[in-house]
Amino acid sequence: GVNEPLLEWAQQNESSLPHRELARPAREILEVYFVRQLWERLPSFDQIDTRKDDFLHPDEIREAYKQVFFGGVTDLDLSQTLAVNEMVAHLIRCLDKAGDNRVSREEYSVLLKTGKPGLTWRCL
Repeated sequence: GVNEPLLEWAQQNESSLPHRELARPAREILEVYFVRQLWERLPSFDQIDTRKDDFLHPDEIREAYKQVFFGGVTDLDLSQTLAVNEMVAHLIRCLDKAGDNRVSREEYSVLLKTGKPGLTWRCL
């Protein structure tokens, strides 16, 4: 439910509230934080890029993710496989400015340098 006392206070103190356009949804802030944490726990770009083509492809990220978060277990059950695939797709979506379903070295470095994905971030 809705927090009635808080809503009542807000109605009585509208001049104390920041303008609605200045507010940022918590989900976006938290998602940036957690996506960066996941990428930082994965091996380096060069370690993930087993093809050595300066792109991180879904299968490369998937293997790195399984290595870190599942101890390298290769025979995951169906629910684990679905969870890994969904997380890898999400990690790629968050950094893939080009929309080519892979992460370039440049897209990856923006996250690590600035602490957040590039300006065209579209995880949500």
